[in-house]
Amino acid sequence: MTNYSLLLYYKSNKHKLMKKTALFVFLLLSLMAHSQDLTNELLSINKHYENLKNFEAKISYKTYADFTSDKVVETKTMLVKIQANNLYNKIDGTEMIKTSDFVLLKSDEDKTITLFDPSSFANPLPSYGLDSTINGFLKICKSQKIVKDGKTTNRIKLDCPSPQYHNVEIVYDKNDYSLQKIVIFYDINDQKTRFEIEYITQKLNSTFEKDVFTFEKYLKKVKNNYELESAYKDYAFTCQICNEK
Repeated sequence: MTNYSLLLYYKSNKHKLMKKTALFVFLLLSLMAHSQDLTNELLSINKHYENLKNFEAKISYKTYADFTSDKVVETKTMLVKIQANNLYNKIDGTEMIKTSDFVLLKSDEDKTITLFDPSSFANPLPSYGLDSTINGFLKICKSQKIVKDGKTTNRIKLDCPSPQYHNVEIVYDKNDYSLQKIVIFYDINDQKTRFEIEYITQKLNSTFEKDVFTFEKYLKKVKNNYELESAYKDYAFTCQICNEK
Protein backbone atom coordinates (compact mmCIF):
# COMPACT_ATOMS: atom_id res chain seq x y z
CA MET A 1 0.00 0.00 0.00
CA THR A 2 1.24 3.48 -0.80
CA ASN A 3 1.74 6.38 1.57
CA TYR A 4 -1.54 8.33 1.01
CA SER A 5 -4.82 8.19 0.55
CA LEU A 6 -2.83 6.60 0.72
CA LEU A 7 -4.83 6.66 2.85
CA LEU A 8 -7.36 4.17 1.82
CA TYR A 9 -7.92 0.77 3.38
CA TYR A 10 -11.19 0.07 1.67
CA LYS A 11 -12.02 -3.48 0.76
CA SER A 12 -14.20 -2.88 -2.29
CA ASN A 13 -12.63 -3.34 -5.74
CA LYS A 14 -14.02 0.00 -6.85
CA HIS A 15 -11.40 1.72 -4.67
CA LYS A 16 -8.37 -0.05 -6.18
CA LEU A 17 -7.66 2.73 -8.63
CA MET A 18 -7.67 5.33 -5.88
CA LYS A 19 -5.42 3.14 -3.77
CA LYS A 20 -2.93 2.90 -6.62
CA THR A 21 -2.91 6.63 -7.23
CA ALA A 22 -3.39 7.90 -3.70
CA LEU A 23 0.34 8.47 -3.43
CA PHE A 24 -0.10 11.42 -5.79
CA VAL A 25 -2.67 13.17 -3.66
CA PHE A 26 -0.37 15.42 -1.66
CA LEU A 27 2.60 15.28 -4.02
CA LEU A 28 5.35 14.35 -4.51
CA LEU A 29 9.07 14.37 -4.07
CA SER A 30 12.28 16.09 -4.79
CA LEU A 31 13.36 15.88 -8.42
CA MET A 32 16.91 17.03 -7.90
CA ALA A 33 18.07 15.02 -10.90
CA HIS A 34 15.83 17.03 -13.21
CA SER A 35 16.01 20.60 -14.44
CA GLN A 36 16.72 23.36 -11.94
CA ASP A 37 13.52 25.19 -12.91
CA LEU A 38 11.44 22.12 -12.22
CA THR A 39 13.25 21.45 -8.97
CA ASN A 40 12.62 25.02 -7.82
CA GLU A 41 8.93 24.78 -8.66
CA LEU A 42 8.48 21.50 -6.78
CA LEU A 43 10.38 22.82 -3.78
CA SER A 44 8.09 25.86 -3.78
CA ILE A 45 5.06 23.56 -3.80
CA ASN A 46 6.61 21.70 -0.89
CA LYS A 47 7.19 24.92 1.03
CA HIS A 48 3.50 25.82 0.69
CA TYR A 49 2.62 22.73 2.74
CA GLU A 50 5.43 22.90 5.31
CA ASN A 51 4.92 23.34 9.04
CA LEU A 52 1.19 22.70 8.97
CA LYS A 53 -0.57 21.76 12.19
CA ASN A 54 -3.74 20.66 10.41
CA PHE A 55 -4.77 20.04 6.82
CA GLU A 56 -8.20 19.57 5.24
CA ALA A 57 -9.12 18.98 1.61
CA LYS A 58 -12.01 17.94 -0.60
CA ILE A 59 -10.63 16.06 -3.57
CA SER A 60 -12.36 14.85 -6.73
CA TYR A 61 -11.27 11.69 -8.55
CA LYS A 62 -12.40 11.28 -12.15
CA THR A 63 -11.65 8.36 -14.45
CA TYR A 64 -11.98 9.00 -18.21
CA ALA A 65 -12.58 6.48 -20.99
CA ASP A 66 -9.22 7.18 -22.65
CA PHE A 67 -6.43 9.73 -22.83
CA THR A 68 -8.44 12.38 -24.70
CA SER A 69 -12.07 11.49 -24.03
CA ASP A 70 -14.48 13.83 -22.23
CA LYS A 71 -16.53 10.82 -21.13
CA VAL A 72 -16.26 10.30 -17.38
CA VAL A 73 -16.39 6.62 -16.46
CA GLU A 74 -16.36 7.10 -12.70
CA THR A 75 -16.37 10.01 -10.27
CA LYS A 76 -15.55 9.88 -6.58
CA THR A 77 -15.07 12.61 -4.00
CA MET A 78 -12.84 12.25 -0.98
CA LEU A 79 -12.85 14.36 2.17
CA VAL A 80 -9.61 14.17 4.14
CA LYS A 81 -8.64 15.74 7.46
CA ILE A 82 -5.23 15.43 9.08
CA GLN A 83 -4.13 16.60 12.50
CA ALA A 84 -0.66 15.57 13.65
CA ASN A 85 -0.77 11.76 13.46
CA ASN A 86 -4.56 11.56 13.25
CA LEU A 87 -6.40 10.96 10.00
CA TYR A 88 -10.02 11.09 8.87
CA ASN A 89 -11.16 10.40 5.34
CA LYS A 90 -14.41 9.65 3.58
CA ILE A 91 -15.34 8.45 0.12
CA ASP A 92 -19.05 8.05 -0.49
CA GLY A 93 -20.35 6.03 2.45
CA THR A 94 -16.98 4.67 3.53
CA GLU A 95 -15.20 6.45 6.37
CA MET A 96 -11.89 5.81 8.09
CA ILE A 97 -10.49 7.27 11.28
CA LYS A 98 -6.91 6.49 12.30
CA THR A 99 -5.24 7.51 15.54
CA SER A 100 -2.40 6.06 17.59
CA ASP A 101 -4.99 4.05 19.58
CA PHE A 102 -7.31 2.61 16.92
CA VAL A 103 -8.39 2.47 13.30
CA LEU A 104 -12.12 2.58 12.63
CA LEU A 105 -13.57 1.67 9.25
CA LYS A 106 -17.27 2.23 8.51
CA SER A 107 -19.00 1.08 5.33
CA ASP A 108 -22.58 2.13 4.62
CA GLU A 109 -22.67 -0.16 1.60
CA ASP A 110 -21.75 -3.25 3.63
CA LYS A 111 -23.37 -1.86 6.81
CA THR A 112 -20.29 -2.74 8.81
CA ILE A 113 -18.11 -1.03 11.40
CA THR A 114 -14.72 -2.50 12.24
CA LEU A 115 -12.28 -1.45 14.94
CA PHE A 116 -8.65 -2.36 14.23
CA ASP A 117 -5.37 -2.24 16.08
CA PRO A 118 -3.43 0.61 14.43
CA SER A 119 -0.21 -1.40 14.56
CA SER A 120 -1.67 -3.73 11.92
CA PHE A 121 -1.71 -0.88 9.40
CA ALA A 122 1.08 0.84 7.58
CA ASN A 123 1.10 4.54 8.35
CA PRO A 124 -1.11 6.18 5.68
CA LEU A 125 -0.27 9.75 6.61
CA PRO A 126 1.45 11.77 3.91
CA SER A 127 3.90 14.52 4.14
CA TYR A 128 1.97 17.62 3.20
CA GLY A 129 4.24 18.48 0.33
CA LEU A 130 6.85 16.49 -1.54
CA ASP A 131 7.01 12.82 -0.65
CA SER A 132 10.27 10.90 -1.03
CA THR A 133 8.48 7.53 -1.13
CA ILE A 134 7.60 7.97 -4.80
CA ASN A 135 11.09 8.98 -5.85
CA GLY A 136 11.32 5.71 -7.75
CA PHE A 137 8.27 6.56 -9.83
CA LEU A 138 9.41 10.00 -10.86
CA LYS A 139 12.84 8.68 -11.78
CA ILE A 140 11.22 6.99 -14.78
CA CYS A 141 10.01 10.37 -16.09
CA LYS A 142 12.71 11.20 -18.58
CA SER A 143 11.63 14.63 -19.75
CA GLN A 144 9.61 17.49 -18.37
CA LYS A 145 8.52 21.02 -19.05
CA ILE A 146 6.61 23.79 -17.34
CA VAL A 147 3.88 25.58 -19.31
CA LYS A 148 1.33 28.27 -18.51
CA ASP A 149 -2.02 26.64 -17.85
CA GLY A 150 -4.16 29.70 -17.22
CA LYS A 151 -4.09 33.17 -15.74
CA THR A 152 -3.12 31.92 -12.30
CA THR A 153 -1.84 28.37 -12.87
CA ASN A 154 1.14 26.55 -14.34
CA ARG A 155 1.33 22.95 -15.49
CA ILE A 156 4.30 20.63 -15.06
CA LYS A 157 4.33 17.94 -17.77
CA LEU A 158 6.30 14.76 -17.14
CA ASP A 159 6.93 12.19 -19.87
CA CYS A 160 7.16 8.73 -18.31
CA PRO A 161 8.14 6.01 -20.82
CA SER A 162 7.18 2.93 -18.84
CA PRO A 163 4.96 -0.10 -19.52
CA GLN A 164 2.21 1.34 -17.32
CA TYR A 165 2.61 5.11 -16.97
CA HIS A 166 2.77 7.47 -19.92
CA ASN A 167 2.50 11.01 -18.63
CA VAL A 168 1.85 12.87 -15.41
CA GLU A 169 0.73 16.50 -15.30
CA ILE A 170 0.77 18.64 -12.17
CA VAL A 171 -1.27 21.86 -12.10
CA TYR A 172 -0.49 24.38 -9.38
CA ASP A 173 -1.21 28.00 -8.51
CA LYS A 174 1.77 30.01 -9.68
CA ASN A 175 1.22 32.63 -6.98
CA ASP A 176 0.99 30.57 -3.80
CA TYR A 177 2.10 27.16 -5.21
CA SER A 178 -0.94 25.28 -3.94
CA LEU A 179 -1.79 22.09 -5.83
CA GLN A 180 -4.83 22.33 -8.09
CA LYS A 181 -4.89 19.12 -10.12
CA ILE A 182 -2.85 16.02 -10.92
CA VAL A 183 -3.53 14.17 -14.18
CA ILE A 184 -2.19 10.66 -14.74
CA PHE A 185 -2.18 8.89 -18.11
CA TYR A 186 -1.62 5.14 -17.95
CA ASP A 187 -2.70 1.70 -19.09
CA ILE A 188 -4.90 -0.60 -17.04
CA ASN A 189 -5.17 -4.04 -18.63
CA ASP A 190 -4.21 -2.56 -22.02
CA GLN A 191 -6.91 0.10 -21.64
CA LYS A 192 -5.61 3.65 -21.96
CA THR A 193 -6.97 5.60 -19.01
CA ARG A 194 -6.82 9.20 -17.84
CA PHE A 195 -7.21 9.75 -14.11
CA GLU A 196 -7.66 13.25 -12.71
CA ILE A 197 -7.24 14.25 -9.08
CA GLU A 198 -8.60 17.75 -8.48
CA TYR A 199 -8.34 19.74 -5.27
CA ILE A 200 -11.81 21.24 -4.98
CA THR A 201 -11.05 22.92 -1.68
CA GLN A 202 -8.09 22.81 0.68
CA LYS A 203 -7.54 24.49 4.02
CA LEU A 204 -4.19 24.87 5.71
CA ASN A 205 -4.12 24.89 9.51
CA SER A 206 -7.84 24.17 9.80
CA THR A 207 -9.76 23.97 13.06
CA PHE A 208 -11.62 20.69 13.53
CA GLU A 209 -14.56 19.65 15.66
CA LYS A 210 -13.40 17.82 18.78
CA ASP A 211 -15.06 14.51 17.78
CA VAL A 212 -13.54 14.21 14.29
CA PHE A 213 -10.79 11.82 15.37
CA THR A 214 -12.79 9.81 17.94
CA PHE A 215 -15.03 6.76 17.65
CA GLU A 216 -17.75 8.30 19.83
CA LYS A 217 -20.09 9.05 16.92
CA TYR A 218 -20.23 5.33 16.11
CA LEU A 219 -19.36 3.45 19.30
CA LYS A 220 -19.57 3.72 23.05
CA LYS A 221 -17.12 2.02 25.34
CA VAL A 222 -18.54 -0.34 27.96
CA LYS A 223 -15.83 -1.51 30.35
CA ASN A 224 -13.25 -3.16 28.07
CA ASN A 225 -15.59 -3.60 25.13
CA TYR A 226 -17.46 -1.43 22.63
CA GLU A 227 -21.10 -1.21 21.58
CA LEU A 228 -22.70 0.44 18.58
CA GLU A 229 -24.44 3.75 19.04
CA SER A 230 -28.19 3.60 18.33
CA ALA A 231 -27.85 5.28 14.93
CA TYR A 232 -25.81 2.27 13.77
CA LYS A 233 -27.67 -0.51 15.56
CA ASP A 234 -28.34 -2.28 12.24
CA TYR A 235 -24.64 -2.46 11.34
CA ALA A 236 -22.48 -5.52 11.91
CA PHE A 237 -19.67 -4.70 14.33
CA THR A 238 -16.28 -6.40 14.46
CA CYS A 239 -13.75 -5.49 17.12
CA GLN A 240 -10.23 -6.75 16.56
CA ILE A 241 -8.84 -5.01 19.63
CA CYS A 242 -11.49 -5.79 22.24
CA ASN A 243 -9.71 -8.84 23.60
CA GLU A 244 -6.46 -6.91 23.78
CA LYS A 245 -7.75 -4.17 26.09
